[in-house]
Amino acid sequence: MVEALVRTSRTTLDKGVVMGFGVGIVLLVIGLILVTGAIDLPASVDDVVATGTVGWILILAGVLGIVLGLIATRSRSHTTVVEERRDV
Repeated sequence: MVEALVRTSRTTLDKGVVMGFGVGIVLLVIGLILVTGAIDLPASVDDVVATGTVGWILILAGVLGIVLGLIATRSRSHTTVVEERRDV
């Protein structure tokens, strides 16, 4: 019986983490646009939706997404994968 241990370290980003960064940034930008009033929304939208409140919610969600993406990236970069092969 021969045993071989192969240790590898994953330093590349997974697509899910990159997507998390992208979504976080998009939410942050849309929230900032809504809070600052950089674009004029139609009066029918302003009457129904409090754009300032929605903007702050999107900013918080974007920051949270970016922070969680950074935490996930850090924990994945320090992961060691151990592969064990046995020939019988």
